[in-house]
Amino acid sequence: MPLTKRHGDHTTAYYVPNDSTELERMDNQYELTKILLDGRLHLAPLTRENPPRKIIDIATGTGRWAIEMADKFPEAQVIGTDLSPIQAVLVPPNLRFEIDDGYGCLLSSVTDLT
Repeated sequence: MPLTKRHGDHTTAYYVPNDSTELERMDNQYELTKILLDGRLHLAPLTRENPPRKIIDIATGTGRWAIEMADKFPEAQVIGTDLSPIQAVLVPPNLRFEIDDGYGCLLSSVTDLT
């Protein structure tokens, strides 16, 4: 049975615990994914010469990918969204985290992406 959390005007189901063990599992999964990608953060043709202007990470979890992308591309505006405010507080100046439900209207509360 999923755990439920109330967020704003809706309730969303969490199918895994939202605790330190789960946060560690998410970070381990992230590191394994980077190993599978030979240390790359992305497969898109982005370079310092061809940098992205805006990056979004929906269901950011601990926010590690968003933080590393913000560090790699300091000129880009990076937004990470998640249901739970579990991300780091000290982040690059070009990154912000927003509480949002990726299952709802996908970009309903993410502002200024156009």
